[in-house]
Amino acid sequence: TVSRYLKAARESRWALVGHLLGEWPQLAPEVDEDGKTVLHYCAEKGLVGRRAKDILTALYRGGASLEVEDKGGRTPWDLGDKTFRALSSQVWGHIPDLFQDPEVWFEFWDKS
Repeated sequence: TVSRYLKAARESRWALVGHLLGEWPQLAPEVDEDGKTVLHYCAEKGLVGRRAKDILTALYRGGASLEVEDKGGRTPWDLGDKTFRALSSQVWGHIPDLFQDPEVWFEFWDKS
């Protein structure tokens, strides 16, 4: 069965996801029956804004990984749009490739 935490992410209930992570950070790397983590759902559903950074930061601190593959072999990075990739790169401390797509940073700051 799927935990309330993963169910909340599937349903884009980000306030609840943030609350649960605040109370139980060890939930961060939890995986569902499809091999998806909350990071997969954040990427798929286009989580943006201040709440996005807070949730991604909590996931990072709780030990979530951007490299976990779901049963289809996709990582959150694969599923995310340019904005998700920019924000997750910032939170995880990855060095962005500004030459690959410099417009992503303008889009990110416009949405945040």
